Amino acid sequence: WAVLPAYSIGSSKTVSEATQLEIILKKLRYPKYSGEQIVTELGLKCDRNVVNLIVKHWGIEDKSRGPVDLQQYLGGSDLLDREVPKGFVPIKTSVQLVDEEELLKTRRQNRHFELIAKKMKRFPFHICDPGPILLAPLVSGLGIIQAFETYGPLRLRGKEISNLALLNVMRILSGYRHINHLSDNKDRSVAVASGIGMFGTRSKF
Repeated sequence: WAVLPAYSIGSSKTVSEATQLEIILKKLRYPKYSGEQIVTELGLKCDRNVVNLIVKHWGIEDKSRGPVDLQQYLGGSDLLDREVPKGFVPIKTSVQLVDEEELLKTRRQNRHFELIAKKMKRFPFHICDPGPILLAPLVSGLGIIQAFETYGPLRLRGKEISNLALLNVMRILSGYRHINHLSDNKDRSVAVASGIGMFGTRSKF
């Protein structure tokens, strides 16, 4: 038995990662809670000192800051069905602030992409790397277009659905260090997935 470490209430090693996450979420939502209150609220079997160490480690011991609810982004209901703290304002992402249907109605498609989309109805379109196109739904789900409309430069807002910034995001996700030209064979999929199309004469299509 001497080989096995004894159970120590004051040791952070006795707290699992899931429990630590619960403590962090609770402290973020209720900044004024003390370590003892968090232990009571969550029904923890550890000492308040353990909670205080975790709170201090993550730098969230300030009781004067505003409450933040991150549980809504992790799925499921809150840890406890309690009254919403006074002054609590849930954080809204760009996806929640900017409606996708409204974007599709008010933003135009890239002209080059629109021409290619029409041409693909009649002629085959050869793509070397389908990876970027497979990643396109993921990028759409992340709300990158909505983020551009909310936080991007003013000159990129309110015009086309796509832009060169989105092209750069697709380039990074696809593993390209740079884009030589949108008409290059290896870069066609990046441009198409970004909804931009290619620049050039008809002979290059």
